[in-house]
Amino acid sequence: MRTLKWAVPALAVLAATLSCGTPQDQAKKVVTRLVESIEKKDIQAFDECIAYDYNDVFDQGRAGVIGSFQDAFVTYRTIDLTVSNVTVTVSKNQTAAEARFDVHADLVRSEHVKKPLENVRYDLVVALRLVKHPDGWKVAFADGMEKVEALPTPPPETETKPEAPAAPMGAPEPVEPPAELPAEGAAPVQ
Repeated sequence: MRTLKWAVPALAVLAATLSCGTPQDQAKKVVTRLVESIEKKDIQAFDECIAYDYNDVFDQGRAGVIGSFQDAFVTYRTIDLTVSNVTVTVSKNQTAAEARFDVHADLVRSEHVKKPLENVRYDLVVALRLVKHPDGWKVAFADGMEKVEALPTPPPETETKPEAPAAPMGAPEPVEPPAELPAEGAAPVQ
């Protein structure tokens, strides 16, 4: 009977581990959750993906990156991300991983934002360092922002230019000057 008391929980843990996939699959799910949290503007889900010791190339730390995304969620009405070329490499001891992927992002500014700000299109290559914590894989470091360009903004309403006033009736037509005047002493052009 004693054997069964530990066997049931052990089998449950084993089943949960197998259902979650390989460490590589588990780490890849963090990338998916991170992207979904950004598109849905879900700061709590975003927060759950970030390690407590997070840092990035901007040296902003965990609080800084969460604050930056909170600002972005207010600043941009829509955040549309397309992720491709995802690769995840897990360390031999399966406690760390590196994820690399391409992101195409279209951010449409919220109408209530007062400062002049354009809609933005990003094409990024992102590198994340993931670390395995007791509660799952977390993003510990981020790097790799590239190319930023403004989205084409809708053209302003076309202004109609007033036509030049017509010449009064009977007035001589304007004459265009010749393109080149002949040099002094040159024979006239026929």
